[in-house]
Amino acid sequence: MMTKNRRTFVAVVACLMTISSTAFAGKPSSGSKRDPQIRVENDQQYLLGVLFNPSDAHLDAALAALEAESIEDFKNKAGGYVINADGYKEFKAKVGNNVVYLVNLSTGNYDGAGYSLKKGDVKVVRASEFFSSATLN
Repeated sequence: MMTKNRRTFVAVVACLMTISSTAFAGKPSSGSKRDPQIRVENDQQYLLGVLFNPSDAHLDAALAALEAESIEDFKNKAGGYVINADGYKEFKAKVGNNVVYLVNLSTGNYDGAGYSLKKGDVKVVRASEFFSSATLN
């Protein structure tokens, strides 16, 4: 009689251990770092255009949109984003190299920079820093 109760007990414990281990393993964020992010802040009083990890075709479309002074083409054809004065946009970056181009949509001035990120990194890029220095930190 003791053997039957013991087998049942062992079977129940084994089932509970399996259920609890799969419940803990199922949490996607338990103990892992977040994906890297780039946060672009427009701390200026003009509309800021942003191209994030653009393809060559998107860069060409952005240049054409700037020449035509078309914000709609910048957004729709070049895949650009527009940030209002004192606004921001967060981009989910990839581990490794990422490229950001900022455009002062009032003047058409633009510049780009690359950032190498690891899991959990958050890089903040401000428009005032971007256009006041040839290199970014």
